[in-house]
Amino acid sequence: MELETVKITAEITDLNPLGYIIINKSDLTEDHVLFDESNKKSKGKKEDSADDTKTDEQDGNEGV
Repeated sequence: MELETVKITAEITDLNPLGYIIINKSDLTEDHVLFDESNKKSKGKKEDSADDTKTDEQDGNEGV
Protein backbone atom coordinates (compact mmCIF):
# COMPACT_ATOMS: atom_id res chain seq x y z
CA MET A 1 0.00 0.00 0.00
CA GLU A 2 1.38 3.38 -1.01
CA LEU A 3 0.59 6.46 1.08
CA GLU A 4 0.26 9.91 -0.44
CA THR A 5 2.66 12.45 1.09
CA VAL A 6 2.87 16.25 1.19
CA LYS A 7 5.61 18.77 1.96
CA ILE A 8 4.92 21.21 4.77
CA THR A 9 6.97 24.20 5.86
CA ALA A 10 9.39 23.80 8.73
CA GLU A 11 12.02 25.95 10.37
CA ILE A 12 15.27 26.18 8.43
CA THR A 13 18.10 24.80 10.56
CA ASP A 14 21.48 23.17 10.06
CA LEU A 15 19.72 19.81 10.16
CA ASN A 16 16.91 20.96 7.84
CA PRO A 17 18.34 23.48 5.34
CA LEU A 18 15.49 22.96 2.84
CA GLY A 19 12.75 24.44 5.03
CA TYR A 20 10.25 21.62 4.70
CA ILE A 21 9.40 18.16 5.96
CA ILE A 22 7.37 15.40 4.33
CA ILE A 23 4.36 13.93 6.12
CA ASN A 24 1.55 11.56 5.20
CA LYS A 25 -1.34 13.46 3.64
CA SER A 26 -3.67 11.74 6.12
CA ASP A 27 -1.76 13.48 8.95
CA LEU A 28 -2.22 16.96 7.42
CA THR A 29 -4.14 19.38 9.67
CA GLU A 30 -5.28 22.99 9.45
CA ASP A 31 -2.22 23.98 11.52
CA HIS A 32 0.18 22.83 8.77
CA VAL A 33 1.29 25.15 5.96
CA LEU A 34 1.97 23.49 2.63
CA PHE A 35 5.44 24.12 1.21
CA ASP A 36 5.29 26.12 -2.04
CA GLU A 37 8.00 24.77 -4.35
CA SER A 38 7.37 27.40 -7.04
CA ASN A 39 8.58 30.16 -4.69
CA LYS A 40 11.64 28.13 -3.76
CA LYS A 41 12.60 27.60 -7.41
CA SER A 42 12.10 31.29 -8.24
CA LYS A 43 14.39 32.33 -5.42
CA GLY A 44 17.01 29.88 -6.62
CA LYS A 45 16.95 31.37 -10.10
CA LYS A 46 17.39 34.87 -8.71
CA GLU A 47 20.35 33.77 -6.64
CA ASP A 48 21.90 32.05 -9.64
CA SER A 49 21.62 35.17 -11.77
CA ALA A 50 23.05 37.26 -8.91
CA ASP A 51 26.00 34.88 -8.73
CA ASP A 52 26.52 35.28 -12.48
CA THR A 53 26.60 39.05 -12.05
CA LYS A 54 29.16 38.81 -9.27
CA THR A 55 31.33 36.58 -11.40
CA ASP A 56 31.16 39.05 -14.29
CA GLU A 57 32.09 41.93 -12.01
CA GLN A 58 35.03 40.05 -10.57
CA ASP A 59 36.27 39.15 -14.05
CA GLY A 60 36.03 42.79 -15.07
CA ASN A 61 37.90 44.01 -11.99
CA GLU A 62 40.67 41.47 -12.39
CA GLY A 63 41.52 42.75 -15.86
CA VAL A 64 41.88 46.39 -14.73
